[in-house]
Amino acid sequence: MALRQSAADVAALTASAPPTPSSLQIGGVALDGGRQSGAAVQAVSGSDVFASHDFDAVDFINRLFPDETSLSSGVDPLVAKLKLRVRRVDAEILQAVRSQSTGGARAKADLEQAQTAIFELNSRIQDIKGKAEQSEVMVQEICRDIKKLDCAKRHLTGTITALRRLSMLVSAVQQLETMAVRRQYRDSANLLEAVSQLSTHFHGYNDIPKVAELQKKHGAVKSDLRAHVFEDFHSTWLPSVIAQDPSAAPRLADACLVVDALEPHVREELVGNLTSKELVNYTSVFDGSIAGAHGDQSRLEAVDRRYAWVKRNLKAKEELWGVFPPQWRVPQLLCMSLCRLTKTHLLEILDTAGPTDVQVLLQALHRTIEFEREMDEYFGAGGSGADDGGGDGSDEAGQEDDDEKDGASAGQVRAKYERMRKEKEVAEQRGGRALPMDSAAASLAKASFRGVISGSFEDHLGPYVELEERQLMDMLDTLVVEETWGKVSGLGGDAEVAGQSSSSMGGDGGGGG
Repeated sequence: MALRQSAADVAALTASAPPTPSSLQIGGVALDGGRQSGAAVQAVSGSDVFASHDFDAVDFINRLFPDETSLSSGVDPLVAKLKLRVRRVDAEILQAVRSQSTGGARAKADLEQAQTAIFELNSRIQDIKGKAEQSEVMVQEICRDIKKLDCAKRHLTGTITALRRLSMLVSAVQQLETMAVRRQYRDSANLLEAVSQLSTHFHGYNDIPKVAELQKKHGAVKSDLRAHVFEDFHSTWLPSVIAQDPSAAPRLADACLVVDALEPHVREELVGNLTSKELVNYTSVFDGSIAGAHGDQSRLEAVDRRYAWVKRNLKAKEELWGVFPPQWRVPQLLCMSLCRLTKTHLLEILDTAGPTDVQVLLQALHRTIEFEREMDEYFGAGGSGADDGGGDGSDEAGQEDDDEKDGASAGQVRAKYERMRKEKEVAEQRGGRALPMDSAAASLAKASFRGVISGSFEDHLGPYVELEERQLMDMLDTLVVEETWGKVSGLGGDAEVAGQSSSSMGGDGGGGG
């Protein structure tokens, strides 16, 4: 590296040396000694000959000083220039060394400054991280406080709502007590529904004395209202009272609203008590076991009197039935109970009366079927059959008059007898008296009266069947005796048998009807 630098300096000094008049010859070319030596030095230095592998120092000197003239005249200026160049290079080196030493100190200072900045940046990052953690903790605490406040708000809202409901319940119970004492049933019914709805919100607070006291008052008021309603119905639900007191019927109608607002068993008990009176009156007239002097009323011949009594009673007490809500179906419920009681009575009569006259039996059956049809028309009942007391055999029982004309197969008769036997067993298990009151009044909307009473005759149609059989056999015997066994007469005989049999059954049915 130093050798290349020296060659360059030599070339530079040679280039700056003063020209000499002598001529030099390098490579066969005659050149001016001083001017040509500088150019050669520059050319040699520019080609970096010192770094070449085939560098030859002698050849290089020969090119610088090709002859003696150039050697004598160009050495001193070249040396002077080389020394000047050396001094400049030394000065530059010294300056570079000084600059390098100054740059190292500056670099060290810069490094220290960078390290300080990095440390400060790291400190700031740690501070920011700590503040972020503090902010996160603060946010969590704020969220926790918000949850607490939200829960407190919800509880406070629930408490305020409960207090309002409690205040409304207290006021409603007090008003209900006043209305119950005054027997203002319509307002009491509305308050009963309101108190019942408000009380549902306090079922879980019965251990609180105030709530327990209100529940106790509510129960006492309902008991008082029930007693008042039953008392008013007992003293007011009479045709004479309803006719004389115009306010009696509306008051009882309002009392029914109270009954609807009370427990379901209150309605069943009220309707049961009222209908039981009618059943007792009916039983006192038509039950042979207690009829006494009116024993004729319990005979099978008086069955149409039973039905007349029921229709007359329904017609005479239409105003009484009007106090009940239509959905209660009290008249229909009473009529169904009377029909079932009548069926029980007829079963007792048929079981204990012994052999019965066929005409009386058929007449009673015909009157019974007519009554059932009238009751269906009166109440607008459906044709699905009653749910109890002969509902299964209602279709066949309603077709007894068709059986009288067309006859019934042995399978149908056996099926009827089997059903009647089961019904009789059920009646015996129930004591042979009226069936329990049916509290499901809505089921009566589709119930039919067909077969409710007439089903009691199915097990006692043996005399009628025997009579028809005897008449048919007598008719066949007569026709056989009169038969000429001719083809035409034979056909006529068959037609005559069918015609006479049909007319015979129709005649019996008509006589029974």
